[in-house]
Amino acid sequence: MTKKTIKKSILKKAAMRKALMRKTAMKKKTMKKMFTKKTAKENATIDNTIMAMNNMEIDTPTSSWLTASQTQAFKALERSTEDDSFFAFEFLPLEVQVMILKYALPQKCLIRMGFRTVFNNFNMILNFQMLPDMHLTPLLNTSWLFNNEVNKEFKKVELRKYSRGVKSKLYKALHDENYSPPDYFWDRCRRNIFHERGSGYRSLSHVYIRPETDTLIIDYRQLFILYFVGGSIDLSNVKHIALANVRPFQWDWPYHPLQEDDVDRLIHGLISVECPNLEKLTYIISNDDPMTEMHLDTEEVIFDVNDELYYQDFEFEDGTLHNERPHSLMQAKAEVDDCFQGFLRQLGSGFRLKDDVMNFWKVHVPGVGMIARFDADADWRLRKKRCPEPRYYFVGFDTYLPAHADGTILGPYKGLAQIFEGAPW
Repeated sequence: MTKKTIKKSILKKAAMRKALMRKTAMKKKTMKKMFTKKTAKENATIDNTIMAMNNMEIDTPTSSWLTASQTQAFKALERSTEDDSFFAFEFLPLEVQVMILKYALPQKCLIRMGFRTVFNNFNMILNFQMLPDMHLTPLLNTSWLFNNEVNKEFKKVELRKYSRGVKSKLYKALHDENYSPPDYFWDRCRRNIFHERGSGYRSLSHVYIRPETDTLIIDYRQLFILYFVGGSIDLSNVKHIALANVRPFQWDWPYHPLQEDDVDRLIHGLISVECPNLEKLTYIISNDDPMTEMHLDTEEVIFDVNDELYYQDFEFEDGTLHNERPHSLMQAKAEVDDCFQGFLRQLGSGFRLKDDVMNFWKVHVPGVGMIARFDADADWRLRKKRCPEPRYYFVGFDTYLPAHADGTILGPYKGLAQIFEGAPW
């Protein structure tokens, strides 16, 4: 190769390098302009969203998610991972271990799946507020056999973390399959909070339920916000759902406002799609927040609001009878039934649901219920009573209902059929 050829090759490479550098500089300049423009648009979206959420006042917690009694769940978790005094149990035959395990499993339970979405300082934050189960956690950590048996009986229901680029599943049940959901939420600044690191009170991202008997309780408004911004819950194994804090609200987000009926319609649509095995849906009514007002060491049940409950003899805390029947409860149930009939007719709604979704709800009519705690009156001797007086306490109503020791309601007419008709006691 001659000197002239070498010089020509060097000049050509230098020219190509200079052109590439010029092209790269122009590209960076263009990207900087686009990013500045996009950032300004996102900041405006963030400001409007935060302002709208503050106006709706639905992201403010009613109380701390972790009370003194709820810390017992984390203490059970600590004991189950540190205690090694259970090793002798493994020498028993496997059949005996399984039999003992069956007695240790919790009975029918109400499982709360707590979470809350907050928009703050240009961040979309998902706060996880789920406690470890006081009964299942030790069993899961005791031995491999217990872990396997628990996973056979119980199913994990997991709340997925917020991530970027995820589309909302809120509109999957719409009749218009070409409907494009709004994508105005920024794709950055998404955080998942499990409580303070190193505190020992770290929230879980899942709960365990026994599908046949347990009821999963979810906050009505937080469920809507979760799915609106792209979050989701694995509800495929859930058969009983109870929605707490079911109060109509308008979604006043500036870029996609929704009326009360539209919010309710979209929630029912997503439940039918996300929970195909649903058998019962219940609306919880209470004057307190059922998601935070709970006792881990007390049995809880849901009483359906019906004609039978209307004629029960409710008591005050001191045992005196209520003079009036619970007319407000029956009125609330009548209003819910009327609203649901309007939902089935799909009149005047901008979001029409699929026919199979409507057929789903025709056979899954929601009910209205109240959460009650069972008090066995174990300290009746300390109170100098002649006998224990078990009863249920209805959360948020300061109302009591007498019961038997096994949890059945003390019927006002119990004894007449046994005396005159020979029915068993």
